[in-house]
Amino acid sequence: MRMCRSLCWLLVCLLFALPPACGKSGGGAAGSGGAGGESSETGGGPGGGGASETGGASAAGGDSGSGGRTVSGGAMGSGGATSAGGATGNGGATGSGGATGGGAAVTDAGPPVATSGCGAPLPAACNNTTTGSCKLDVNGKTREYFVVLPTEYDNSTPAPVVFAYHGLGGTAASLLPTGSGRGGYALYGVQPGLPNAVFVVPQGLAGSDGGTDYGWPNTGGQDIDFVRAMLTWLETNLCVDKARYFSTGMSYGGMMSENIACQLPDLFRAIGSMAGSLFSTRNCVEKPIAAWITHGDADTTVQISGDITARDMIIAHNGCDTTNTSTVTLTDRTYGDVTCTVYDQCTAGNYPVIWCPVVGMGHAIPSFAGTEIAKFFAQF
Repeated sequence: MRMCRSLCWLLVCLLFALPPACGKSGGGAAGSGGAGGESSETGGGPGGGGASETGGASAAGGDSGSGGRTVSGGAMGSGGATSAGGATGNGGATGSGGATGGGAAVTDAGPPVATSGCGAPLPAACNNTTTGSCKLDVNGKTREYFVVLPTEYDNSTPAPVVFAYHGLGGTAASLLPTGSGRGGYALYGVQPGLPNAVFVVPQGLAGSDGGTDYGWPNTGGQDIDFVRAMLTWLETNLCVDKARYFSTGMSYGGMMSENIACQLPDLFRAIGSMAGSLFSTRNCVEKPIAAWITHGDADTTVQISGDITARDMIIAHNGCDTTNTSTVTLTDRTYGDVTCTVYDQCTAGNYPVIWCPVVGMGHAIPSFAGTEIAKFFAQF
């Protein structure tokens, strides 16, 4: 029944080609490069939903086991020069050979954990639509993503990594610093607060042949396997910090980040989710991960209840005390003061959960989100 409601809602959106009708209109531009996903009513937020307004879609759960599948896709060509602040990867031929999974189990905040890519020459750039995307073969499908390096990238200093996931019908290109209409929401506005981080912007697959309903349904575990493949590539080709992998996104991108919190908490240190949802706890790994979550309580595209599910699961896995909390007040340009609850008395250690519901806001990104997510990630 849940899947039925989700498919029906998605079909309505696709048949009438009205992505803004899948959320509140009157905000930021839809993502460039085809269908743009939902608009953000706060002005400028990347679009994307992908969930029934009844909260029924199993968009984030998928069918992936926690162990991960073997993926092909070896290292891309090396030797390319960086451009406009540096970038990695080559959108050329996909590799072969592959490896299972990527990353290292994380515990608490500590010193950087270097990868074998430290000291390696830079691969060819794949940081914008001119250079083209990086490509990997994952379970027989070509998957694409962009990699944006910090201006001061140093191949001897392990850098944190932030994955940024687009919403339903959006594109990876629309989140790039050069993306059309992005303004302050390029990379969700997180990059200015983490200037030393490597940003990875993956492209979702269409839900139908020839369609533009790009998203993260994780069918057969394909999107979690994609994450593992990208981690393997990063660790082989770049100097990244395996103890500091982060994920963020809005709507379907928030769902993907919460699915990472569910299935890959042993590889990721924290997530920052906006208007997302966790519809299934199947295959969840009961290990801690830090989380910063925001959602409008008037959201009828992706109901806030799905994020409450994610919040409660992460609080339980982190062993956070729900009676011994604190609050912090943030200010949104449209909705004024927002009270966030901080769950930071956790038996797992430094794995806080920050919950920021926005009263009266629909399917949108609060103006403080990018800055606060960057600050949240930076503490680790």
